[in-house]
Amino acid sequence: MNDKINTNEFRESLDRHLSDMKADPFLAQRIIASEKEERPVKKKFSFAVVLAVAVLVIGAAVAIAEIVGINVFELFGKTDNRYAELAPYTVLNDVSEVSVSSVELGETKASINSAYYDGQSLIIGYLIQNGSRMEEFVPDEELLGKMTKCDPTIMWAASNDAEAELIARMKQAKADKTPMGIVSYTVYPSDHTVTKDGVDIPPYLDNSKKGDDSIEYTIREYESPLVDEIQNLESLDISIRLYQSVSYLYFDGTSLYTYSEVIELTPMRAIVWNSHVPTNLYSGSGEYNGIKMNAVAHVSAANVALEIRFDQTIPAVPDYDHWYVFRLTDENGTVLRENEGSNGDEEEVVITYQGTGTLPQELTLSVYMENEGEFDLDETLMNTEPIILRIQK
Repeated sequence: MNDKINTNEFRESLDRHLSDMKADPFLAQRIIASEKEERPVKKKFSFAVVLAVAVLVIGAAVAIAEIVGINVFELFGKTDNRYAELAPYTVLNDVSEVSVSSVELGETKASINSAYYDGQSLIIGYLIQNGSRMEEFVPDEELLGKMTKCDPTIMWAASNDAEAELIARMKQAKADKTPMGIVSYTVYPSDHTVTKDGVDIPPYLDNSKKGDDSIEYTIREYESPLVDEIQNLESLDISIRLYQSVSYLYFDGTSLYTYSEVIELTPMRAIVWNSHVPTNLYSGSGEYNGIKMNAVAHVSAANVALEIRFDQTIPAVPDYDHWYVFRLTDENGTVLRENEGSNGDEEEVVITYQGTGTLPQELTLSVYMENEGEFDLDETLMNTEPIILRIQK
């Protein structure tokens, strides 16, 4: 075997390698919850054979497709009122379905089936049916020759009970110094979403959940406000690349080895029309610890971008156990979810929040420093002078 250490994250490195765009620094979070029930099966094979038999079939654009019937926003809206409020504005007129067949996964389908765009914010819903599987394998000599030694502590995460059982057996095999290998087959999307004109839209997060029908449903959110090139357009023609990969992890009784292969598939595509849901600009001024500040908020039903300018540099936090909080609430007392904050030592800060699904009448901004350990929020708010942000006429 090749003893070269491989420390790259499999999916991220492959995506960057195949993409002609720069590596994506914007994706802050991906939550993947899976409930598949496939059982691992021991099998001896070469992945070259799998790639040779993978057949790509592109579905034509259709109004209704087999897996497109569930609006992803409506699904997530069952537990999140923000998505429920946005769902009526997310219907797509035409939906294209990508289908790929392989020996190990069978038929995999993928589609962008819903999207929200108001000129300032973009959120899409996509789904992948039958997109992953993990099983035990025994490598042949050809595959052994391709594998590289890796960190002996590396172990994959399980996304369902069957995979958890397989990974537990792999861990036990390592403890017993008994050879064992596991392989993961996946069809997955790129972190890049690209317009027809080549604009790479910076994403913020993917929030995914598994259904009982072997479909993984995902909401992908993007940084707001959007980059200038795609603000306030009548429509966006977007695509997301798809990849089919196989990743191996093998313990030979002494060392751990890995190897990965990937092919690029036809991307998911959609034309997203501007919903023309209103957006508002809010502003207000006040002080923080004697430092004057002006705040302007660009607000849509989906997202809020808050810009604060101080008349002098706000002090840096004393240590890593402290941080500034820019608490934003609407007239109903609903606290908007803050995506990022500040450690001070600056005269201007930009903070983004998730909207509530509706436009507020006004916003209240409270600025304070929070710390680890015991912290009395009620007392802090009582001693904080709030700033009211009102709609600019």
